[in-house]
Amino acid sequence: MSPRKVDHLLIGGGLASGNCARWLREEGAEGTVLLVGREPDRPYNRPNCSKGYLQGKEEREEAYFRPDEWWADQDVELLTRVSVTALDPLVRTAKLSNREELEFDKALIATGANVRRLNVAGCELEQIHYLRTLANTDSIRAGVADAENVVVIGGSYIGCEVAASLTLIGKRCTMVMLEQAPLERGFGARAARFFAELLQAHGVTVHGCDGLASFEGNGRVEKVLTTNGLELPAEAVVIGVGVFSSTRGVNGGDRTPLWKKSPWPASAS
Repeated sequence: MSPRKVDHLLIGGGLASGNCARWLREEGAEGTVLLVGREPDRPYNRPNCSKGYLQGKEEREEAYFRPDEWWADQDVELLTRVSVTALDPLVRTAKLSNREELEFDKALIATGANVRRLNVAGCELEQIHYLRTLANTDSIRAGVADAENVVVIGGSYIGCEVAASLTLIGKRCTMVMLEQAPLERGFGARAARFFAELLQAHGVTVHGCDGLASFEGNGRVEKVLTTNGLELPAEAVVIGVGVFSSTRGVNGGDRTPLWKKSPWPASAS
């Protein structure tokens, strides 16, 4: 069987591909548009994952880039739960994880990034979470439902937003970070002190200049041990320690972390 031909192949299920599809049609592009994304959801706004949707103030539909009927109205085909496993730009062909082969005229690679996972003792315990997708948010909400103490590892945007959101729904949150204060690497020490004070004023405990040593528990996480010797009770943990390029699935792309000098230990998987 000959490969299916598409005019515009959009690789990645995030907002970049969603907006590309939008502007192609709004600028009068003709021909077929195919958006391929590995997530079960159509393109959506990721900030909702750590904010309103995590807090239970927003419905899932509110996060979506466009309503379901928009894609059909714009004649944009969506393939969810599918990845591009190989791409040959010279002959303009692509292979998909569903074993379909495509020929394309133009392609956009907008695969974004994957979260960095930590490889420390106890990392296999239940209720240790990472946040990137709506499905991750669902898991966190379910995991913290009966939790009193939540430990957040990392002091950047994900860590701050998750700690703030979970505190708003009544959880006792503790943050552990290598920096002296939250968001210090992006905004500097003075602004970081302001963010730390703001979080603490709302009930978040902040431990700076400290790292993760291990997790302890019996099947489920119960305690977080830090390199400075703290033992923090935790019925759930959320980790936000950066990302790496997610082009691995396209011709075995590079997995070098975007933050190459991060001192966090990276897992091998």
